[in-house]
Amino acid sequence: GTSNSIISNDIFQNQIFTIQNTGKELLQEAGIPRLKDEAWRHTNIRKLFPQPFLKRENLLSSASKELIVENLIQSHLIDSSCKSSYIVFIDGHYYRTVSENSDVKILHNYSQLSESDIDLWTEQITYSPDVKELPRDSFASNLLTYLNMANIEDIAIVDVPTDTILHDAVQVLFVNTVPTTATAPTASYPKLLIRVGDNSQLKLKQSFVSVVAGESCSIIEQVDAEAENSVIDNLVVSNTRILMGKNAKLDHTYTQELSGATRHLEVLSASIMGNSSYDAVVVQSGGLIGRLNAHIDLKEPNANCSLNAVTLAGKGQSLDMHSSIVHDTPSAKSEQNQRNVVGERGEAIFKGRIRIPKHAQLTDSAQLCRSIMLGDRARVIAMPTLEITADNIVCSHGASVADLDENSMFYLSARGVNRKEARKLLLRGFVFDMLLEGIMDKASSERIVRKLEALSPSEEKVPALSGQNFMSI
Repeated sequence: GTSNSIISNDIFQNQIFTIQNTGKELLQEAGIPRLKDEAWRHTNIRKLFPQPFLKRENLLSSASKELIVENLIQSHLIDSSCKSSYIVFIDGHYYRTVSENSDVKILHNYSQLSESDIDLWTEQITYSPDVKELPRDSFASNLLTYLNMANIEDIAIVDVPTDTILHDAVQVLFVNTVPTTATAPTASYPKLLIRVGDNSQLKLKQSFVSVVAGESCSIIEQVDAEAENSVIDNLVVSNTRILMGKNAKLDHTYTQELSGATRHLEVLSASIMGNSSYDAVVVQSGGLIGRLNAHIDLKEPNANCSLNAVTLAGKGQSLDMHSSIVHDTPSAKSEQNQRNVVGERGEAIFKGRIRIPKHAQLTDSAQLCRSIMLGDRARVIAMPTLEITADNIVCSHGASVADLDENSMFYLSARGVNRKEARKLLLRGFVFDMLLEGIMDKASSERIVRKLEALSPSEEKVPALSGQNFMSI
């Protein structure tokens, strides 16, 4: 056929087979994670990989899948602003697309691509953001990318053509099913590719949720990892690749609300061209162990990004944000804000790196991590870092950890608000200040509020900071 024809299913299968084999070879070369590796120094590898995980097969019946989608709608996990455009994957396998907007391509595998696009997307699927990093600087994103490649099946692709402005948001839902009967631990490997063409705009919400893999297919709303009865371990290794053209804009909301029996590992990488803006809002509140490695490269002058992230870690949870923002051009701007709320026996980890090489003059960059610990055995590890060789720049970074502000508590108490309610109000303000630009309907906000209430200690006074575990590196 012509260069723009749709590729055959045989070519699609061969391409996937080649990517899987390449991933397996690279994975074998990379080796297994080790505690002494800098990338895993603060991760409990034994808890992350307690035993081998089997790849999740596409065995659910059509009736069960349909029931899952119905429950997603009834539980308002499909955002109210995305009801006309969404795509659902279950255990890494494609199930359904709803799209009422012909201006955006929402695809689910290679066989829907034109031959002219196949090389571009293959390059993006196999892209590893830190493959050239020294071991001391690596986030192990290469290892996680190879693991995703080796097990890849269906692929979510959201492609916005040049000169297209989408006013309605698009949602990509990755659903993880949790077995109700004893079974071997299983894993799924979702993949999302996003391209926003020159002079185009997109609002996208990416969601990870868990459901019970039984007759009810009910939604699991995670409160804390130790509250769940399930002993079936799950692993989700996801990968997101974003390409932005010139003068483009992407508002990206990322929510991870998986069950307390699930380990989640994500590599998100974005390439931002000139006069474009990438604005990300991230919420991590689910999972036993969750880790997001975010790599954002500002490639041309006047490229901009903002990364506002919230981590809500309850009992037994360890939630991690590793971020790398590289200013690979003069006159680019970035801003990162990380906020952590950690309950009793919860853990939040933040390692943020801003890299400004010598040629990236006139850079404007800021990074701040703020944490609130709500228990004597809460734990926060904060590592904000700047790597600067340019000399004509404006940069700042920092980290803070504290109880809720007593002056604010007194102000509310003087106006008749008891300490328990005052604590709730201040926690909500601390978190939702980061989510103002996110795709968050009322149901999404209510789930975050319930998580915050579960984290807040039952006693009236917030524990003093003394005796809590805070590490700043």
